[in-house]
Amino acid sequence: KKTKTHTARFLAVLTAAVLLTGCGTGKAADYYNSPERGYTHLTIGDTIYRGGIGNIVQIHAGFTSPLEGLCRDPLCSHDMDTVCPDSAQFADTPRYYCTDGERIYFSVWNEYRSLEAAFETGVGKMIRQIYSIYPDGSDLTLLTEYEFTTISNEELRIHDGYLYFEQSFYKEDAPEQPSAEDQYTKIRRISVNGGKTEDVLKEELSVYVRFFIDDENYYLVGYDSKEDKVKHFRVD
Repeated sequence: KKTKTHTARFLAVLTAAVLLTGCGTGKAADYYNSPERGYTHLTIGDTIYRGGIGNIVQIHAGFTSPLEGLCRDPLCSHDMDTVCPDSAQFADTPRYYCTDGERIYFSVWNEYRSLEAAFETGVGKMIRQIYSIYPDGSDLTLLTEYEFTTISNEELRIHDGYLYFEQSFYKEDAPEQPSAEDQYTKIRRISVNGGKTEDVLKEELSVYVRFFIDDENYYLVGYDSKEDKVKHFRVD
């Protein structure tokens, strides 16, 4: 019985190790991205990744308990001076995730970087960053960082080799106590390999808008405060 127990434990550990290290091979696995608003979750193979405020949590039947975080460096301090997927720079802000089955992409409001940029320029800034990483925690890559002045839907979506995100601003003539009508959102995208970001639509959209993508269209769902109703749009 004792031998069987030890063998079972060894197989469980081996299975977990394969799951954590086998994803950095460049081969895409079966995957799913949650379309839900807010704290996102995704699956790669048989592993569920649940996002939110703080580190991502991994859940798998082969784990004795959920595994927190993606950093696998045993010597990493995860402190404010460290850039790793579990860095304290990201600790208190929501993160939004998606995957293409090969890598995990996440968007995060980096308060530390925002303060650093404000100190460098003398102007208050808010900076969001988009990172790419293998599920085993290797090859963390900063794809882009961008400024925003107001918080809107911060979802990150992926389709056909591009990451789609929203970048929101106050209008130039916005009063000191602005309403939603004094803000606007641009939908933008960047290649999963990095490079320049670009506008997807020319229009300045309401900050209430959410967007979805398929092979032929962009779909926008937004609340019209003047008519007090939710409207649906399709952009060919």
